Formats: sequence, structure tokens, C-alpha cells
Amino acid sequence: MNLARNLVDGFANTDLSFQQALLATGEVMGRAVFRDGRFSSVRQRINKWVRRPSTQATSASKPVISLHELRDSLVALGVGRGDVLMVHSAWDGMRHLEAKPSAVVSMLLELVGGDGTLLMPTSPIKIKSGDRMVLDLDRSPSMYGILTEAFRRTPGTLRSPIPAATVSAKGRLAAHFTRDFYELSAHTHYGVGSPWWELGVQNAKVLVLGIEFIRPLTMTHCVFDVLGADGPFADFHYEAPLTFLRNGVEETRMMRWQRADAENYGATVTFARLIVENGFAQVRSPKGLKVALVDAKRFLDWHLDVARRFGLPYWLFPRARRVAGR
Repeated sequence: MNLARNLVDGFANTDLSFQQALLATGEVMGRAVFRDGRFSSVRQRINKWVRRPSTQATSASKPVISLHELRDSLVALGVGRGDVLMVHSAWDGMRHLEAKPSAVVSMLLELVGGDGTLLMPTSPIKIKSGDRMVLDLDRSPSMYGILTEAFRRTPGTLRSPIPAATVSAKGRLAAHFTRDFYELSAHTHYGVGSPWWELGVQNAKVLVLGIEFIRPLTMTHCVFDVLGADGPFADFHYEAPLTFLRNGVEETRMMRWQRADAENYGATVTFARLIVENGFAQVRSPKGLKVALVDAKRFLDWHLDVARRFGLPYWLFPRARRVAGR
């Protein structure tokens, strides 16, 4: 009875249609079932399946797409000179693209031109330094794939200084996007002043290549760092130190981290549909290569509002809104 009452209250507090609300609720309730220890192996298999590379894009039967054809598709979507363009990618989903990663980087830089700015996420992986593993902002490769690492290595590219939310940038606003935002963001990774929040401030476009757009959409984290205690979880953040090397000097900073277990409440299927239906994302598939373009400002303005009011992409019943994970 309490669950039913919570469902009714949840529907009343959202702008979702009844069908969307049922989809979101079913998705989150399914996650709750599979959090049970008896189903942990099933959950692991499902997670592995969901995160697999797109078989559409890697299939040998798919027609080869040339770099020129991809460029034409991006121009048709609205990518052009002067843009601030953040690019997420999965090279496994781009293997039928007839181009090397370095050629794709060059094409993207040519598209935005000298007045534009190209960005990619390049959070570092740990590398061995002496007898320990470290995050070295000067030397650690990007954890986000071959295209992002090719971009990081491009001459003239700058890299921002907080490892868990690092971006690399080249172009007119590169220095702005790679500044030290530790104090501006109130010690969060994605808050006000972070490169991810600045995508909205600078009217950026977010391009997703070779993967479903919702999966790597890092901007989703922004509003929860911005809202803080006014967000859907009362105890969403916790403090923990982050140690890394920059310019050969070791630094330790106390960061405010988002709780990973909040993903247990994620209604991402519904969330992705809402983004497309509201016109914040254009989705295409030229010759089987997944491509999406997201309007950063419109998305962040909308998401800030819905997260403040009812928590999407986290479908939270009233108790869960007060204290995460209970």
C-alpha cells in the first residue's frame, strides 16, 4: 500500500505522461530487484551486455563510411565554424569509419575552425611512477578511448587539472575550459565553473559518436553538483581526498564526490526519450554509425529544473529523496 501511494505521489509531482512514468518506475524497480544478492550474477551479465560495443557498427556487413561522409553528416546536424564542441566517442562503434583517429581529430578541428573550440573528456588512468601507481596529468593517457587520447596528444592541446573530471581543449576558449575550477565549483567535479557546466554557459554543442548518446553524457552530473543539498538526495555528496601529479608536483585536494549508488535509481531509458522528445538532442545513424548532437545550454537549463523538482534521471520515491540508498 505504501509503495502504491508513493507511486501515485511520484506521478503527481512530475510532468511525465502516465506511460513515461510507468516506464521510469519499472526501470528503477527492476534495478531494485537485481540489487538483491541472489541476482548479483544476473545483474553483472546485464551490465556487461548493456555496455557492450554496438554490434551494428562493428559488423562486417555494415557499409564503410568515409571521413568525408561523416563530415557531411555533422555539417547537416549543425556543426560548424566558431562552435564550442565537446566530443564523446566509442571507437569500437566507429570501426567501419574509413579513417584513423588522428584524421578524425583533424576533421573536427577543421570544422570548428580557428574561432571555435574542440573539447574531449580525458580523465587520466593511473600509470606507474617508481613503486606506485599515480594520476599524472602530464603523462597519464585518457581513460575514454583512442580518439580522446589522439586528441590529448595533439600539439597545442591543453588539459584541465582535476583528474576525475578532466577535459582536453584546443581553440579560442581552451584556456578558459582548462582553468583550475576547484574553488569555483565548491570542490565538486561538475559544478559551477567546471568545464562541464561551462558547456552550457558558452552555448556549446555536445557530439556523441559510436555509442548511444545517454551513456557518456557527463553533463548529466552537473546539476546535482550545482543543486547540492537542494538536490534529490539529502546525502548525495561525501568528501574524500584526491591525489595527483601536475607539472611533476604532487597535490592532494579534498573533493566532494557524488555517491555512486545513486545510479541504482537511474531511469535512463525514460530520461533519454525525454531529451530527444524535447528537442535537446538530434540522433542520426549514417551507414550504421551512431551520431547525436546535444544542445548543452537547453539541456542543462531543462535538467536543472526537473532535477530540482523531482530528480530525473533518478526516479526517487519520497523516502529515497530524503536519504540516498534507504
